[in-house]
Amino acid sequence: MSTTRDKPVTASESRSVTQKKANIESTIQLTISVAQAAASSDLSPRFLWAEIKSGRLRVVRKGRRTLIPVSALREFLGIDEK
Repeated sequence: MSTTRDKPVTASESRSVTQKKANIESTIQLTISVAQAAASSDLSPRFLWAEIKSGRLRVVRKGRRTLIPVSALREFLGIDEK
């Protein structure tokens, strides 16, 4: 079996890489609550609920929770994703 690495990966290196991947994945938030969206956008929760009800702001419903995809909030606010 041919490998591109001369030394085998140690357990500590493997844990380090796994921890880094977990940290990156945990910091990427795909959806936020209406309260979080209101706080981060300086809009009132009541206004956001009205926009959700009218269909102008896209949401995801999971059980009793209503979540706003970050991409939908950025689109609603007219913020370009780069």
